[in-house]
Amino acid sequence: MLHLPTNRIITRSRVTPIPITPTVIIQVHTMAQTQHQPEGLKVSNHYNIVLYDAAWIAGVDFEDEDEEYDSDFSSDEEPSDD
Repeated sequence: MLHLPTNRIITRSRVTPIPITPTVIIQVHTMAQTQHQPEGLKVSNHYNIVLYDAAWIAGVDFEDEDEEYDSDFSSDEEPSDD
């Protein structure tokens, strides 16, 4: 985790997720500009391997796991009698 006021990495045994506010977004953008970082978000793991969103990878489709349980979901295909 990053402590935004000090720009230092901190560790905690427990973390409570909260929504990201516009103020936090502005602070992160300001820090990136100060550090001459390129635009965009790059997420990496602790081995420094960049993790990509499936939506950004050519040929990879995103499938909603809850789609089969969605009551509003309708298939364009006619059911077969096979």
